[in-house]
Parts: sequence; structure tokens; C-alpha cells
Amino acid sequence: MKYLAAALLLGVCAFAQQRNASTYTFDVNGRRVPGAADMEARAAGAAARLQTTTSVNGRNVPIQSVEERVVADGPGLKVVERTIRRFDANGNPGPPEKVRVEERRNPDGSARIVTTVERGDINGHLRLAERSVSDIRKAADTTTTVTQVERPTHQSVELVERREEKRQETPGGKVTEQSSVYRRDSNGRFQEAARSALVRSLEGGTMVENAASYERAAGGGMELLRQTQSRAVRDPRGAERTEVDVVFEPDLAGRVTAPGERDPKLRERRVIERTPANGGFVETLSVARTAASDPATLGALQKIEETVCTGDCKQP
Repeated sequence: MKYLAAALLLGVCAFAQQRNASTYTFDVNGRRVPGAADMEARAAGAAARLQTTTSVNGRNVPIQSVEERVVADGPGLKVVERTIRRFDANGNPGPPEKVRVEERRNPDGSARIVTTVERGDINGHLRLAERSVSDIRKAADTTTTVTQVERPTHQSVELVERREEKRQETPGGKVTEQSSVYRRDSNGRFQEAARSALVRSLEGGTMVENAASYERAAGGGMELLRQTQSRAVRDPRGAERTEVDVVFEPDLAGRVTAPGERDPKLRERRVIERTPANGGFVETLSVARTAASDPATLGALQKIEETVCTGDCKQP
């Protein structure tokens, strides 16, 4: 395992920015259990990332590796190539996936992004899996993005999905986002299959966000799939606390939603606390849920997960 990590990160120069993040879960007795780990190194024009986890035998095995390099970065054009490799439960690598992203930006703020995905077969041959073209237009405080997604069929490459996104940001910092996904129905016509909406604003030092997602119901029309309300506060020392209230989610935590419970009401609260530590941060996730016997009352918060990040933790 260590040799694989070294091989992936060796291609990035010794002066690269590095980030290491380890995630732990907690058992029924509250003991911390090692989980996934994420190592990343970046230098000018190159990056390498390796994600690992702890197997049932206690071994550290890889989940996925990503190598990235900037092929071109000039006026109005940036080209990035990524090689993604996923591993099975025993750490054996699967066929590679190649992603090429070409981004062309115009002086008026508009842009076109072409993303091509090729996946390897069992013989290692790369074949086109997906191609998407995103056209971005800006007008005043609004950005509109239309994405066409093509995938190969038995005879040719066909348009299978269209996404439309609109983002509006006011001078006061309020952000409104709306997006819709259109897919072909049984007759080959495009119809809206999914929709999402988000509103984010700053209220008295607290970042407030309301988000909802919808999907097409079996009988037609859009049906609420999930709705959340969140509040985030950051103190002068850099500590952050975010509360996310899940006010609607069908069959939450294994509890089937009765017909009379379709209206939004508090179902779950997630508390994310991030504290600066040793140049990085420690982030904990705690969850409080309602019980089937008392769906109107939240239970006590339980710590579910903890992530420790060191190094250049600001990079994505």
C-alpha cells in the first residue's frame, strides 16, 4: 500500500502542496474506528490523489486514485486530463478511466466546457463512455449553464440528457440557484426528470441556506424528494458550526413515511463542527434523529464521524 501511495505522489514535485485527511467513525460504545483516508499533492500543472479505507481484515487498501495534469493553460483555453483508477475490495486495480476537460472562455464572460470520458474494458482498451458540452452565459448578476450529455449506443452517439442551471448572485450576497435535468421518456421525448432549488443568504452573521430536490413522480408531475434548511456560523478564531435540518426525506433512517407525513417537518438534524488544529482542522459530524415511536421529537445528538485534516486543507 505504501509503495502505491509513493508511486502516485512521486510524480508531483517535492515542493508541492500536500493534504492528508483521515476519517473515523464511532461504534456503539463511542470508540473511534479508522475509516477512509485521503492523500493529495499538488504542484504547478499536476496533482495526484489517493483514497484508501480499512478492510474487514484491518488492512489499508486503496479505493480510488486520480492523477491530473494540465495539458494547456493559455489565454482563453485550459485543458486538463485526469486518469482515474478504481480498486476492488482486495485492493486490485480495475480498468482506467480517462477524463479530458477543455474549457474555452470568451472576453464577454461566456464559456464552453467539453468533457470527454473514456473507460477501459477488461482488455485495457479505452472506449468513449460519455461526452458533455456545457455552454455558460452571463448577463448582469445571472449565470446560465446548459449542458448536453451524449453517450454511445449500439449504432452511434446519442443525446441522452440535458441539464439547465441558473445562478443569480445579488450585491448583498444572496445566491439563488435552480436546475433541471431532462431525460428521454419511453417515446423518446425529453421531459423534466429531476429539479433542485437553493437559496443562500447572510442574516446577521449567519449563513442561511434552504435547499430542495424533486423528482418526477410515477403519475407525472414533480414530487418533493428532499428538503433541508441549514445555518452556518464562523467565529473570529476560524471555528465553524453548521446545523442542517432535514425537514423532508421519504423513508428517513429506515422509517417508512406515512401518507399523512408528506408535509415538511423536522426529521433529522446534522451538526457539523470544524475547529482549526495543527495548521489544518478537525471536523465532527453529529446526528439527531426522530424515532418511529415519536416522530415529532428529535433524539439526542450522536457523534457519527470525525475527519482530521493536515497540510493544505483549503484546497478542494
